[in-house]
Amino acid sequence: MAIASEVEKYLSEEGYILIIMSSDDDAHKERKNIELLNEQKVDGLILTATGKNNDILLSIEKMGTPVVIIDRKPDTHELNYVGTDKQTACYDGVKKLLNMGYRRIALVNGPKDIITSFERYNGYLRALYDFDIPYNNNYVLYGPFNEEFGGYALKKIWNMEHRPDVIVSGGEMITLGIMDTAKDLEINIPDDIGLLSFGNLANSKLVVPSLAYIESFPGLVGRKSAEMLLECLKNSNYSVKHISIKTEFRIGNSLRNINKTKQDAAAKKAN
Repeated sequence: MAIASEVEKYLSEEGYILIIMSSDDDAHKERKNIELLNEQKVDGLILTATGKNNDILLSIEKMGTPVVIIDRKPDTHELNYVGTDKQTACYDGVKKLLNMGYRRIALVNGPKDIITSFERYNGYLRALYDFDIPYNNNYVLYGPFNEEFGGYALKKIWNMEHRPDVIVSGGEMITLGIMDTAKDLEINIPDDIGLLSFGNLANSKLVVPSLAYIESFPGLVGRKSAEMLLECLKNSNYSVKHISIKTEFRIGNSLRNINKTKQDAAAKKAN
């Protein structure tokens, strides 16, 4: 909701009303929503797109209604975009885990057919390759961004013969499902398995253990997308822009430094 809150804040200051609609990552539903909003002659569109309706979005933009895509980068430079570099974010996150001593890394990704999942997967592969870690297809799971999938993924991972020692979660709701299921199954995070999340949880100060996560600054994405839309509305001759916001790694107690633990144990043994 951080994105929507920032968008509403900036647009309302300019006299615009925000209409929120959800497509639940359903391309058909998304198309219906876009057509409905276009029929209502809205001034502009800001959306997290499935990537399967770029034709109608391009058509709407050519008719004079500006469009800004957020979060998921479109496969065309003819549509405005604000988001983060998902491939680099995942690469940096997995690299951080490898430097901490983790070697069997699971990626619990979003739906396989969206660009976000593809980019994160490529970042994951790059990091494994750079550290000469063999790829295990069983360690990559795809599914919806919801708690049920997070719980399912943890159960599947936990029952593997050579289970991963850390999970990279593709989103907050997946993370919530993983943590709730871990509690139900009495799986200790991080002692039994580590967890790194794309995005932090709401009420994060109440979460135990504190979550290690990749910060994608949703509030900033919302503000930049609103500013971009307002610029387009004020200037009919605007140039299409792509803005990429750098992510940051936030350490938390859902990870442990395996290398440091080994070093401490070796030092203790030597003494």
